[in-house]
Amino acid sequence: MARRKHNVFVKHFAAMQLILMMQDADGSTPNVEYVKKHPTAPKVARFPEADKHEMLKYLLDFLPLVDPQVYKAFHVMLKRPRNVAGISLSLATVQQASQFNAAMLQAITDFSEMPMWADDPPHGCYLIMREVVCDLLA
Repeated sequence: MARRKHNVFVKHFAAMQLILMMQDADGSTPNVEYVKKHPTAPKVARFPEADKHEMLKYLLDFLPLVDPQVYKAFHVMLKRPRNVAGISLSLATVQQASQFNAAMLQAITDFSEMPMWADDPPHGCYLIMREVVCDLLA
């Protein structure tokens, strides 16, 4: 696969979208808040031992693998709303898009008889999501 900067950027953008759409039991998207609060990706070695498994379930260990420009762009967008092509990009629209994408993925996989939202949170099945995000970031 070509390693052109544009290809990498789009693949990392897609991976970041998948990471952000990981849902909690109440349907919230905690990774969106995490990226908003942290201007740089976390150091996996610094994950608190007690929370490490939960952080891995939400794919937070993949954030350091995301291209730093992609991570920074999401962080800035979550902190300061911008208008692009007539659309306001902000925390609210990113959360809404994450929830919309999660619901669409659920509908598509349910329709295809591959339910990903049948297990306990985080939703979807985080093991499948880990594999997909890993492929995008490779």
